[in-house]
Amino acid sequence: MRGLLWLAVSLLSSVSGLHAQMPTYYVERVNHPGTFNALGRALAISPSGSITGDYITQTSPSSVSGSGFTLIGGIYTTMPSPGDIPGKPGTSDVPTPRDINDSGAVVGYTLSGGLGFIYANGTYQFLTMPGGASVEPSKINASGQVAGDAPGNAFLYSAGTMTIIDAGTGLQTRALDLDNSGRVLVKAINGSGVEGVYLYDGSSTNRLGSFGSAAFNSAGEIAAASGNQLTIFSTTGGEESFTAGNFTSISVLGFNALGEVIGSYSSPSQSGGYFLFADGEFSDFRNLFAPGQYPTGSRYLLTDINDAGEISGSISLNASSGFNQAAIFTTTPVPEPGVPALLIGGACVVLAAGLRSRGIRTNS
Repeated sequence: MRGLLWLAVSLLSSVSGLHAQMPTYYVERVNHPGTFNALGRALAISPSGSITGDYITQTSPSSVSGSGFTLIGGIYTTMPSPGDIPGKPGTSDVPTPRDINDSGAVVGYTLSGGLGFIYANGTYQFLTMPGGASVEPSKINASGQVAGDAPGNAFLYSAGTMTIIDAGTGLQTRALDLDNSGRVLVKAINGSGVEGVYLYDGSSTNRLGSFGSAAFNSAGEIAAASGNQLTIFSTTGGEESFTAGNFTSISVLGFNALGEVIGSYSSPSQSGGYFLFADGEFSDFRNLFAPGQYPTGSRYLLTDINDAGEISGSISLNASSGFNQAAIFTTTPVPEPGVPALLIGGACVVLAAGLRSRGIRTNS
């Protein structure tokens, strides 16, 4: 009997040693209230789970409109028109949001006029370069610093001051990300295309390498991609590279403190898709949806990820639709399917057999 008990305990103990699978994702659709139909995208998600994005609504079969939105603490709010655009009295435009922080401040630009803004507490603050040139803000951090693109180069807006981020002669820069210390990742472009990724630390701009995309996480680490290589830069100066063997090329879209990276890919078998990198492994994101969450033929978009593993994006209204609805993809880690149950069941069978062989009755 002791031998049987030992075997049962060994089987049960082995369950704790199983490796968890990649996360399983569930779709939370973002519905614009009071509309006949709504299409849109969740374009950014803050550390606490607030999102911002854009939408087109159909209030009736013949009435269509669009704007930006926020979803903060479960409350959906339509962003109003910016009103009169400076220098163009009597005109208005549609806001195109790009990022949101935990204070609910949103940055973006107007759809037609290309005028940059910070939207906070129901008020628009417009941003321009000295002399009035338009800018396109794309990132905002916890302290309200803003990064984005100006004519020719990326910029950092901090405490009322615009700073141009220059990577050197013959190069133009485009903002990729902004961390809470005010550092900016930029992509440098020359006449032949992307030259590399640079890090602006507030006083100087230094080249990280021949990458095409990069992102910060909240810990200040950096994920950068070149070809099908992903490189993680630690805050202590170390770096580690991983190869996405099933993909031809990858691009980083978001990076969190859990070490998870989301991005887009191309592969020999298909033109493109999205991936999740976690625990040193790459997975095609379409394989991570829970049953019934991703009907065959659906389309989806990933845009950002926070430290809770929540991902912003969009997904088809239905499998036959070419139009997407804003969505949040939430994650629940699960053990390998069926294995713990099989092991526990096997242990119970062993115990029951042993008891019966000794004339001890069991309920069944």
